[in-house]
Amino acid sequence: MFKACIHDTIKEKTDEPVGGKDWLQYHPAALSSVFNALDDDELEECRELADKWNTEGPSLEKKQQ
Repeated sequence: MFKACIHDTIKEKTDEPVGGKDWLQYHPAALSSVFNALDDDELEECRELADKWNTEGPSLEKKQQ
């Protein structure tokens, strides 16, 4: 959901292209940083999407990504 924010956070740490070895080492910390900064409404949106995916699965578009 917050892919651009996560990528921007990683870009602050490295010039490595997206998906590169060095880029990937920053992904877990960036993910945590972004999700820890979410407000209550954004967190609720994430919970609702997680519930939907747990019952229905992700959309075909997301599966193809």
